[in-house]
Amino acid sequence: MQGDRSGQGYDLLALLRKLERRLARLDKRWRAFRADPRPERLQQVRRTFEGADRALEALAACLIGGEEVGPGTNARAVVEAGRTLDSALAEVTRAWGFLRADPDPSGLDGLADRLARAEAAAAILGLALPPNAEPPVTTGSAIPITRPAQTGSLDTLLRRVHDDWQTLRRRPAPDRVGVLRGELSEARQLAEGLRTHLRTGTPPDAEMAHFVSGVSDSVRFAPYRDAFTGLYNRAGFDALAGAELKRCRRYSRDFGLLLLEVQPADLSDLRVTLATLQSLLRGYDLLSRYSDRLVVVGLPETDAAETRRIAARLLRAMEESNQVAVRRLSYALMPVDGASLSSLLKCAEERLSA
Repeated sequence: MQGDRSGQGYDLLALLRKLERRLARLDKRWRAFRADPRPERLQQVRRTFEGADRALEALAACLIGGEEVGPGTNARAVVEAGRTLDSALAEVTRAWGFLRADPDPSGLDGLADRLARAEAAAAILGLALPPNAEPPVTTGSAIPITRPAQTGSLDTLLRRVHDDWQTLRRRPAPDRVGVLRGELSEARQLAEGLRTHLRTGTPPDAEMAHFVSGVSDSVRFAPYRDAFTGLYNRAGFDALAGAELKRCRRYSRDFGLLLLEVQPADLSDLRVTLATLQSLLRGYDLLSRYSDRLVVVGLPETDAAETRRIAARLLRAMEESNQVAVRRLSYALMPVDGASLSSLLKCAEERLSA
């Protein structure tokens, strides 16, 4: 590879992704041929193999030639960094699955170590994708991250890390590498903070309090818990939804808010209703008994269409189960209806009263 090298990092990552898809297709078509050996299926295997072989030749040329794809970064380092990120994030997903149900300091130690490995690998990819490089195709935009901030839910953040890594593999871009590195650093620091909290037994601050079990959305920090339902109270929702809003603003993500007016008279019916609502929400959504007559749902990274779908699903479930505790429902969206929690709540209350 000669001439301008500014885009070779993109080329190599795109080549790796293409090769992975072709090898997966080759495996699928070979299995289909083995199950039903027909000439046309063998021809499909042959064509797929030829495409994968060409991609392998191109990759071999990069590796054997020791091509530099960034300042001090060669093709081999990029391949290894991608492999490390894949394996480290797979281990993070498995570890977090156990930790959400049974958190312990040693497990969080291991989680932080895996996140540090992934963070170092993302730094290598950052060298392969210098800011002055131009990708072949880009869609959307992202904000480069230079300083992590410990806010919001570790569960939500790890989901975002996984999604952003898959996006980066499909469409390599330096700003996406910056976002991924910032998220990995933030997740590592949050895991370390949670580990310290568990070891010392000190109460978590507002940003650490969103360490909930995978079984329910109940709050471990008593001042943030509604005594009757076990859900977030007003103080807990304000702290945690505010933290999620900051994150969504930072990464240019949407945020949806649902406001439900409930009948406060029959508390037993209310408890059943809230349990039904909780069962229909995602693990990282925020459900709060905000006051005697108001229930609030925070929907991180949820656009207008998805917010409406969730609202319709909740109302349909209430109707089908003949639950009458919910009287009315309204919504608000960031950034359309405001950028702060107070502005979203005000907008939703106005719609509720209209």
